[in-house]
Amino acid sequence: MSWRQFRRWVWLLALLVLPLSAAAEGSEAGPFIHDVRVSNVRDVYVTVSWVTDGYAHGEVRYGTTPALGQVASDDRGAAYMGRTHYVGLTGLSPATLYYFDVVSDGVVDDNGGAHYQVTTGPTLSPPTSDAVWGLVYQEDGTTPATGAIVYIQVQDANGQGSPGQSAYLSALVSDAGYWFANLANARTADLGAYFAYSPSGDRVVLEAEGGRMGRAALTVDTGADSPASPLRLVRPPAGPLSLPLVTSQWRSR
Repeated sequence: MSWRQFRRWVWLLALLVLPLSAAAEGSEAGPFIHDVRVSNVRDVYVTVSWVTDGYAHGEVRYGTTPALGQVASDDRGAAYMGRTHYVGLTGLSPATLYYFDVVSDGVVDDNGGAHYQVTTGPTLSPPTSDAVWGLVYQEDGTTPATGAIVYIQVQDANGQGSPGQSAYLSALVSDAGYWFANLANARTADLGAYFAYSPSGDRVVLEAEGGRMGRAALTVDTGADSPASPLRLVRPPAGPLSLPLVTSQWRSR
């Protein structure tokens, strides 16, 4: 091998190694937080969820002032480590503005220093029961997508009942791959009333977020949501460039 060929091989090897080194440095800096979302907003309860690129703990720091002051851990326990994070904030006050940050293994996403914000809804009479449920599988179509998050939204399709679309509900996927929710809990976008929909003829939009397991989406009729057709996650391309270029899909109002 000539000296020129040797130098060429060294140069090509450097091109391959440098991106790997950069990725390693990113992992040492802590998990990358993205897709911060709010769902299940009621008078005294809110769910905050997000995704990290690696396994991490998760907690939400929140309060009625930017000083925050309260902490809530993942619904699966403070010791839980995963790529999806699902934290219920309980004991809230109705019609009240809350500030919050999400934290994973010391990495704080505070919405660029402004804190995320969510306002709880007013107190409504207890809803009726309308169970919706289904299964979520990993890309192979048989392995349960344990720990994935299903986001649920009702949309008017027949011009009857509430117009437009509801605020989001959500549910965690169980070890067996099942998710469950009470669709009657869906509120209007302004949270001031329950979203009125027809037993059939309106739409239920489902979005499954599994982190590195992938994503899936499905729309079903309100008459075909118990069970809904199974969701099968599709994984993003491998590598750090497949991660979103923004830290959140949900921003403060």
